[in-house]
This record gives sequence, C-alpha cells and structure tokens, in this order.
Amino acid sequence: MISIIGAGNVGSTAALQILSHNLDDVTLIDIAEGKAEGEAMDFSQMACEMGIDRKILGTNDFSKLEGSDIIIVPAGMGRKPGETRMDLLHKNMSIVKSVGENIKKYSPESIVLMITNPLDAMTYVMYKILGVNREKVFGMSGALDNLRFKNVLSSKLNVSRKSITTLVIGEHGEGMLPLARYSTINGIPLNKFASEEILNECYADTIGAAAKIIGLKGATFYAPSMGIYSMVEAIKLDKRILMPASTFLKGEYGQEGICIGVPVILGSNGIEKIIELDLNQKESEQFNKGVQNLKNAVKETNL
Repeated sequence: MISIIGAGNVGSTAALQILSHNLDDVTLIDIAEGKAEGEAMDFSQMACEMGIDRKILGTNDFSKLEGSDIIIVPAGMGRKPGETRMDLLHKNMSIVKSVGENIKKYSPESIVLMITNPLDAMTYVMYKILGVNREKVFGMSGALDNLRFKNVLSSKLNVSRKSITTLVIGEHGEGMLPLARYSTINGIPLNKFASEEILNECYADTIGAAAKIIGLKGATFYAPSMGIYSMVEAIKLDKRILMPASTFLKGEYGQEGICIGVPVILGSNGIEKIIELDLNQKESEQFNKGVQNLKNAVKETNL
C-alpha cells in the first residue's frame, strides 16, 4: 500500500498517477474533514471506467498508515506568488513534525518520500524525527527539476523531449545545479548543440520555472506528480533507477549533516546507493551555494 499525507493538488494528482498506472492500493490522508474521503470516492468512480480494482481509501485517521510500504508527504502550505521555497520553512516545520510523529507511531518501517517545501529542509526534519536509516527517508528534488530542465532544453534547442537526458542536483531551490556535463541529447553532449550563453539561459529558466508557473496559475502540481510517480515506481518495482534525491549526507561531496539533492540508485530498499560525481570549480561553487542555504535552514530547525 502507498499512503499519501496531504490531499491537496500535489497529493491528489500523485494519487491519480499511481492509480492510473495501477501501481498499488492508495490511502489518502488529510486533516480537513471530508477532503480525502471525497477525493477517494472520485478516484474510485474513475477506476471503474479503467477496470482498476485497487483499494482506494480517503480518511483523516492517521492509524490507517499502518501497513504502508511507501508514504508520500506533500502536506503543508504551498508557495504563493513572490515566495521562495525557503519562505515556507517555519510555516511547514510544525506540520512536518506532527506528520513525522504519526508515521513513527503507526508505520515506522515505511519508506518516506518527502515533497513538502522547503524540500531539503523538510526532508532533514523528517529524517531527524523518525530516527531511521537515511536510505528510508529522502525527498523529491531532482526528479522534478530534471523535468523542468528537459522542457527548457527541448524548447531552446528545438529537439524532442524524449531524446534528452538530464541531471540536476543540489538544493531544490535557487541553489539547484543543472549539470550540462552529465546531460545529453541521445548521448551527445549538450555543448554540441548550444553555446555556453544559451546553456546559461537554460539554467536560469530551469531555476525560475516553478516561480513562473506559480505566478501564472497559483500552484504547480502536474509535473511534481510525475516526479513523485517516477520515484515511487522505481521503489515499488525495484527498478534500481539512477535519479537525484534529497539525501542526508555523511561525508559525500565533502558535506555532512544536511539533506541535499545528489544522484542515487532507487530500488525496493529505498536508496540503494549514493553516487558521488567529480564536480568542477564552477559546479562546486553552485552546489555549495545550496549547501550554505541549507546549513542556515538546519540551524533554524533546532533539531
């Protein structure tokens, strides 16, 4: 069973992806009376047309987390136009702490995938609250940022999205690091298609993508739901896919004591392996910009 805590736009669209792909039973939990139950009823009716017989439960009862293989946590306040992810730190920290205590009480063995912003800081909070191995608690960062980088490259370079492979690591925020050296068009390096000036434009557009969408329509949730699904599928089906995830570091990349996006292998045990890349000076400077932002955030959590 896959449980989702938070039945807002992101949680509901993630449930839609999981059910539409017939991946697993879904339990949707929200503290708002009737919200999760109503979503579950709607999904159940949709599933009838699709011939999908998964169990779909909506509730405000956290005890229903019991037996979850994976718990997805998008619960919390979303960004408003003009806000950065880090502006949400104090708004969402108490929510994540409460959610963490319920997970610890009812389903402490679950793999926990964090979505709540500021993503890296909230992943750190959840990791500290649960006190489990870091392989079991991580956040969706680059899985979503990769989609945004791909879309920008497709538009700028006029090539199919399908032919693009990207890698974005670092902070899920203004300190993110789109890695051109590790991104290709069907195996051909990006610098064969674009000048450094164009690539710098692509970086800036990727970093600002979420803020632009929020400014235009108030929230972003379709792309996040696909990022969530790709990670959950990799875990549930033991695909052992390499993708970025916000992970608690213990010396990797010369850092420790923070959660930040790095490449990992995802499988049935959660994080199966952390991949360390050799970053050049420019890449290290951008990565460390995110590190410093997160060190400042960690201090404010008092955990």
